[in-house]
Amino acid sequence: MPGMLATLSFDGGRLAAVALCDLAFSAHVGAALAQLPVDDVQPSISAGCLSEDLPELFHEVVNVVSKLLNSSSTPHVVLCRLLPLPGRCRAGRPGALGPPGRAPALRRHHRVGYGSGRMTLLAW
Repeated sequence: MPGMLATLSFDGGRLAAVALCDLAFSAHVGAALAQLPVDDVQPSISAGCLSEDLPELFHEVVNVVSKLLNSSSTPHVVLCRLLPLPGRCRAGRPGALGPPGRAPALRRHHRVGYGSGRMTLLAW
């Protein structure tokens, strides 16, 4: 199943984190934000792409996630870009993402409680 990759950057443009989300997570969190019934996004998931307003809604959710990475003791983090991932997305195994030679300082796996899906958040 395809998914979405969100890149989050420090204000200077250096990569801060990535969020790798399977399509079910992307669709369900968008639906939750819009208070849509969970079954309303099943056609998008079955079709293998986010349809109608779901990309914009997912963008808003990931934008909020970027705010959770900010604190008074860290550089400012912003959502940089969202990229659709074609083919099969395995959010639990993101592979070689991020700066070469640097392991992420933070790795968290999250499941959505509204429908199904998974997001892996890696931060450097």
